[in-house]
Amino acid sequence: EEWMVKFYKATPVGTSIYFIFNPNPASPGQTVALKGILVDSYSNPMKSAAVSVKYSTDHGTTWHFGLTLTTDQYGIFSRTLTAPSAGTYLVQVSYAGSPLYGSSSSNAYFVIR
Repeated sequence: EEWMVKFYKATPVGTSIYFIFNPNPASPGQTVALKGILVDSYSNPMKSAAVSVKYSTDHGTTWHFGLTLTTDQYGIFSRTLTAPSAGTYLVQVSYAGSPLYGSSSSNAYFVIR
């Protein structure tokens, strides 16, 4: 008898990132909270996942690496920051994905004045 083995490539589960800055707008030097959540397409929290934060001062033409954060057991990531100098910052938080989960990213403007 012949045995035939088929390999199926699994489609990664989708993911979504949501985040906020509080307060926004903020003043230079002010303490600001960055808080967000990473979930899969079934709204399950993505635990112990690395998310990267980068920013742009030219509306996304050029990006600068900010920091990497890790989600907790509820898929939540947070960091307290000191607001930089006055300006409009486009911030992107992204998850690179894995063999099982797709990548995702989200952008928001952070205004310092």
